[in-house]
Amino acid sequence: MGTVVALLGGAIGGALITQFVTLGRNWFETRVKRRSYARMLHEDFLRQQSTVARAYYRSTESRPGWWHDEEFLDPIAKEDIYGDLLGALEQRRYEAVASALGWMAYLRAACGAKQAPPARAELVKAYRRLGTARYALTQLGRFEYREHLHEQMAEGAPRDDELDYTAEAAKQTLRTLKEGSESAERPTAVKASPL
Repeated sequence: MGTVVALLGGAIGGALITQFVTLGRNWFETRVKRRSYARMLHEDFLRQQSTVARAYYRSTESRPGWWHDEEFLDPIAKEDIYGDLLGALEQRRYEAVASALGWMAYLRAACGAKQAPPARAELVKAYRRLGTARYALTQLGRFEYREHLHEQMAEGAPRDDELDYTAEAAKQTLRTLKEGSESAERPTAVKASPL
């Protein structure tokens, strides 16, 4: 009887240990996967900030412009990871990332449809949304926020402080972000003037 109890106890104990190890491994793999998703999306947002900065420096108040098609690179992060990634973010971070994804999808579609380009102020808003979203991903991705060097996109245009967006500014925006506060706005288009 004692041998049967010992064997039974050993089997149950072994099964519990196996289950515990499997759960731990799955938890670790999920964390690593989400961290890599956050880093990929962060890089997409960084590249999109460059694209928006190029359009900003290329346009003027009287003659707004889009980016060139080849400047908007295909994303590294694919849409099928968004649900898992967004689900892992707390509410304010989720709002910031979802807002940036939505706005860039809208702007890219508008550009592709050859709609009137947004005003420079709207490009600044898009640039800052992307910066806030990048900051929102730093906690999950476990990396430090690095400022985008927009002046490198100027292509000879004078540097403009309007695109300066520090880590502290992104942190403050994230702190004050309220659900739906930015998603209700639509960018204002400006009719392009003829050559």
